[in-house]
Amino acid sequence: MPYLRLTCPPLSDDRRRQVAEELTAVVVELFTPPRGPSADDIRARTTVHFAVYGPDELFVGGRAAITADPDVTVELSDWSMSTRAQARCAARLTPVLVALFGAKPDAVNLRFHPYPPTDFAVGGVLLSARIPAPARWAKRLLGYTVWAWVRGVSRRYPSPRRTRAGPATPRASTRAPPSPRTQRANRSSRTDATSGPGRR
Repeated sequence: MPYLRLTCPPLSDDRRRQVAEELTAVVVELFTPPRGPSADDIRARTTVHFAVYGPDELFVGGRAAITADPDVTVELSDWSMSTRAQARCAARLTPVLVALFGAKPDAVNLRFHPYPPTDFAVGGVLLSARIPAPARWAKRLLGYTVWAWVRGVSRRYPSPRRTRAGPATPRASTRAPPSPRTQRANRSSRTDATSGPGRR
């Protein structure tokens, strides 16, 4: 569920649509795994929110940021982003923002907001309930490629649900019954043990 909050100078309506389309295309490229959600699914869930600042509304180093030398900040939120995924996003988005706004690379800032899947809900259902646990762990620890693979395996081979344990069922004995000769010998030994020397 990528969410981008873009702090930037004022833009015309057409320019906003262009920036939103280009950023969405880059995010779809970055966040679409080889297996799992499709590019259309990622695109449908990607949000670009403009936070435009006017003259004398944003100050950097005590000086107002101006359109000729803009300061651009993107705050990117998604669930369980790994450090590797954040580094990849920073390397890919920074030159795109430099080209879109004519900003200096040092004036382009990215702030990441990863969150656990228990902190986001869609349609009244938490992501933690929508996504299998092995897939959540894989994305958090190993990134999107392994996450998508584990998610596909989890869907193909779902784990059985746990049920409350009932009374234990006795196991059937696999031992063969004693032979008649063995039975007679056992009865004879029990008789000798209970009779005693004074009762014979």
